[in-house]
Amino acid sequence: MTESFYKKLLDNVSDLIWAVDMEGRFMYINDNIKEWGYDKDELIGKPFVNILNTRRIGKRESQISMLGMSQTFEMEIIDKRGKTHKVIVKSSPLQGDKGNIIGVMGIIRDVTEMQLLEQKLKNEERMASLGLLATGIAHEIRNPLSSVKMNLAILKQRLKPVGVDIEHFEIAQEEVANLEYIVTELLDYAKPIKLDLVRLDLAEAIEDALTPIKGDYQRKK
Repeated sequence: MTESFYKKLLDNVSDLIWAVDMEGRFMYINDNIKEWGYDKDELIGKPFVNILNTRRIGKRESQISMLGMSQTFEMEIIDKRGKTHKVIVKSSPLQGDKGNIIGVMGIIRDVTEMQLLEQKLKNEERMASLGLLATGIAHEIRNPLSSVKMNLAILKQRLKPVGVDIEHFEIAQEEVANLEYIVTELLDYAKPIKLDLVRLDLAEAIEDALTPIKGDYQRKK
C-alpha cells in the first residue's frame, strides 16, 4: 500500500484524527477538520487546545494527554464558526521510531446530534410515562365521581331543597361537571394520536396555497 492510499483512507474517516507533539502543537490532522470550519494547513504547528477554543476541559485532562496516558473523555469544543460541539476524545501516546513518546495521537468524535437524539427519546419516554399515569389517575377518579354525581341527583330529587340549599346542590353539581371535564381531557391527552391519512393531489394543494398571493405577485411585477 502506498502513502497516498493511507492518506486518502485517513482523510475519508468521518471522525477527526489528529496528532500533536509534546508541546501540544498539531503534527497531523485529517480532512475532517473542514467540518469545523478550519483548513488543516492552517492548524499544523498551532496549539491543539488554543486553536479549537475548548471549553470545560480542565488542566488535568490537558496534562494527562501530554503525559501520553491512554484515555477517553468528553468535552465541548467551539469550532471556527462559534458553534459548540459535544465530543468524545480518545487519546493515546504517539511513539517515535525508537519507542520513545514524541507526542499524543487521538480521535475526536462529534456526538452532538446523537446526544440531542438521546435527549429527545428520553423526553418522549417521559411524556409516555406521564400519559400512562394520567390515564390511571383519570380512571381512578372517574368511577367515584360518577357515584357522587348520581347520589347528588338522587338527594336533590328526594330532599327537594329550596332557597340557599338549591344553590348549594347546583354548585356541587357544577363542580362535579368540571371534574368530569378535567378527567375527559386527561384521557384524551393520554390517547395515542391516530393520523387520518387521505390521498392528496399535490399539484392542486400547491395551487390552492399560491392562489391568495398571486394577485400581490402580479401587482409587484
